[in-house]
Amino acid sequence: MKMKRKICLITAVCLAFCFIGGRACAASGFDDVGENDWFSRGVEYVTTNGLVPGVTDTVFEPATAIDRTMVITALHKYSEMKGCDVSVGLDTNILSYDDAFDIREGAHAAFQWACGSGLIPDEGATSLGANEIMSREEMVILLYDYAVLYGINPTAGESTNILSYTDVFGIAQDQGYSAFQWACGAGIIAGTSASTIDPAGRMTRAQLATVLMNLSAQ
Repeated sequence: MKMKRKICLITAVCLAFCFIGGRACAASGFDDVGENDWFSRGVEYVTTNGLVPGVTDTVFEPATAIDRTMVITALHKYSEMKGCDVSVGLDTNILSYDDAFDIREGAHAAFQWACGSGLIPDEGATSLGANEIMSREEMVILLYDYAVLYGINPTAGESTNILSYTDVFGIAQDQGYSAFQWACGAGIIAGTSASTIDPAGRMTRAQLATVLMNLSAQ
């Protein structure tokens, strides 16, 4: 009887630890991604398909800001997964950019593809911004250009009223308005609250995972 009580007590403690720790029993396998988190499905999608790996085997770091290298690499892998032609740019000489040697190992082909296909950089730019943290507006514009490049309907949000967001006038670039209209109308991205879209905010790993999952539904 004492042994039975001891086993029950140990089981209860283990279950309590999993509950208090919150994430330890998450279906994603990451301690910091709970099953009920809004980004859990996105994380499962990108990790299952090898688009965005965890920081470690047990940590995803959903709230960590992403840089351009992470985005370009993930989009390149996504394109390959979808069977898109990513050969354009293989002959592109990215060594002409001032920060070409800042590109992390394994990301060179992705940057050649992005440069050769016209996704980056801006015309006349002398740097690739490989290590620059990306804002939500920059990410949405990049996704909009990607949609145009690969024939994803970019008119899906033409009738979407983004003026309902109180910070919409924080969109800095002209093309940002049509990009946000498309992204919101097509369900690629959502506001950070019912009244804000946060164009200047930092894009996070959780958000990147979610938009890639949403993009796959187009």
